[in-house]
Amino acid sequence: MSNSEDSPAEDRFTALRIVYEELCKSHDGIAEFRAKLLALLPLASGTGLFAIIKIDDVQKPEHLLAIGIFGGLVAMALYLYEIRGIQHCTVFTIRARAIESQLIGSSFEGAFSPIRRPKLPLATNTFAAAVIYPATISVWAYVAFCGIDPRLGFEPLRVPFSLGLFLLVMVTGYWVSKAEYARCHDDTGIEEAQSE
Repeated sequence: MSNSEDSPAEDRFTALRIVYEELCKSHDGIAEFRAKLLALLPLASGTGLFAIIKIDDVQKPEHLLAIGIFGGLVAMALYLYEIRGIQHCTVFTIRARAIESQLIGSSFEGAFSPIRRPKLPLATNTFAAAVIYPATISVWAYVAFCGIDPRLGFEPLRVPFSLGLFLLVMVTGYWVSKAEYARCHDDTGIEEAQSE
């Protein structure tokens, strides 16, 4: 008789453990991909820029305009993908913490337990993404500006426009990421997650 009474609790424990393991796998997969992308984007962009400098097509500035626009759009798309990855990891963390507290109790420190804030408040992966992606986008914008005919008078605007674009994309992306992070933490995460 005790076996039949324990069965629903054991079933719930097993189900929570399976969901927790899947959350861990999903979170780790997204976090690993984000880290690789964060490392490879500047490397690939830098290699591409050095390749552009060495080819004879630099003498044809109209090619730089197209290359710069294309590179900037690709970097922007990857940045939007990164922001979505941040959202997913945040939701996975909230759900996993809730499951950890149900499985083991609040005294246990699991993989998703809150960690101490870094001594440097900007030493986070979110801030790193908020610098690297906008920097890459602004460099591609500079390349695009180099492709505009100098007779049009845009040459003096290359650096100010690129720096302004960097700051705009950085502040906007960081604000969106932090707002989403706060929204996810304000919600319980569990009810909202079931509707996604």
